[in-house]
Amino acid sequence: VADTATATNNSMYATNLTDEENATLQQKVTEAQNAADQAIDKATTNAAVTKAQTNGVNAINGIKVPTESADKEAAKKAVADAATAKNKAIDASNLTDEEKATLKQEVTEAQNA
Repeated sequence: VADTATATNNSMYATNLTDEENATLQQKVTEAQNAADQAIDKATTNAAVTKAQTNGVNAINGIKVPTESADKEAAKKAVADAATAKNKAIDASNLTDEEKATLKQEVTEAQNA
């Protein structure tokens, strides 16, 4: 059970998650591991130990580690929406094509940053 928990925790660091998202997932892993350890400690037969181990491993493996940060994706979408709105405002202005192009380049640079 501990090896499975360690592997799951390590897989979180290979993602694009925020520290808070990692901490939440690690807490879930710790809770699943603790529950499995308690079930193993309470087991009175070899079969019950095996079942508690299997259930614990399955619980830990059932914790989904997303490959993308939901918070980061939401932030990127908000920035993209703001850039789209700004570009529409630029298009609707009475500026010259050159002025519009310059402003749109600034929007693109700000979005990329």
